Amino acid sequence: IYPKGDLDCSVEVIDEEAERLEKRIKNLLFITKLDYLNANDISKQNFSLDNLIKDVVDRLSWSRTDIDWQLELPNTDIYGDLEQWRVVIENLLDNQMRYAKGAILISITSKNDNILLRFWNDGPSIEPKVLDSLFSKFNKGEKGEFGLGLAIVYRIVALHHAKIWARNEDVGVSFYVEIPKVVGVRLE
Repeated sequence: IYPKGDLDCSVEVIDEEAERLEKRIKNLLFITKLDYLNANDISKQNFSLDNLIKDVVDRLSWSRTDIDWQLELPNTDIYGDLEQWRVVIENLLDNQMRYAKGAILISITSKNDNILLRFWNDGPSIEPKVLDSLFSKFNKGEKGEFGLGLAIVYRIVALHHAKIWARNEDVGVSFYVEIPKVVGVRLE
């Protein structure tokens, strides 16, 4: 008995479910790793935030060629764990791509003594009750997968003494990450 008609379709469903399960397990392990890093020092270095964002966009944007990608990314160096920030950018971008109707804007600006990173999409607003618990573990939106991505983002951002929040805009939704400027940070 083949639940999806024939052997090929049934195997395809099994492969897809295995990939989903693998992603969930990796996210759970990453949360555990973040707990460890919270109690221990993380490895930090100066790196180009704008180049990291461009790299992630280049890798992921092919899956949504219907989107108008707008990047406002001046040269910006930050001090932190490069691989953890890659996870932040990937998870936020994955979220933006899931909900965007046709446009995504990613920008970096300077705000007081901080760097303000903004991810905006023209998708639907987030319900107020969901907005309040958006960064909690296992809280997933209508199109969410496991409810771990934004929880991981929140933990990494907190480990870097930064702040993250989401806000419904007149059109669409923005996620903001406020990163403290430290010695060695360059924003042009």
